[in-house]
Amino acid sequence: MGQQQLLILVLVTIIAGIATIIALNVLAGSAERANIDAVRKDMLTIASASQSWYVKPAAMGGGDDSYTGMTFKTFSFPTEGVNEDADIAWNANGTYQINTAASSSFIITGHPATCNGYVEGTGGCEEADQLTAEVTPNNIDWDTEN
Repeated sequence: MGQQQLLILVLVTIIAGIATIIALNVLAGSAERANIDAVRKDMLTIASASQSWYVKPAAMGGGDDSYTGMTFKTFSFPTEGVNEDADIAWNANGTYQINTAASSSFIITGHPATCNGYVEGTGGCEEADQLTAEVTPNNIDWDTEN
């Protein structure tokens, strides 16, 4: 009877260990997914604020129907820091970069804080881990690869 109880104890310990490992993997995946969702939300906030800035007349501190000259200092977005050129900002969720190559649209690139190689304020995520969206005055087009 002692050997049977010992065998059951060993089996229960192994099963509990496997269940613990599975639970930790599920939680780690959930945390990463939550961070990506938070970065998407921040990118939507940036897009919305920039669209409002775009339509505001220059006399009121807006873009006067142009994204030219837009930076993170021209509209409201809560950050922990902004680089010298004000085209890169970061917060607890990640790092964001705006590229205003055209007057009627711009690109937002988001680097989630949970990606491999992430460095606050510079991003550093591999391209496959980045989130990208093109913002126009009336639309936001997400790069669907991420």
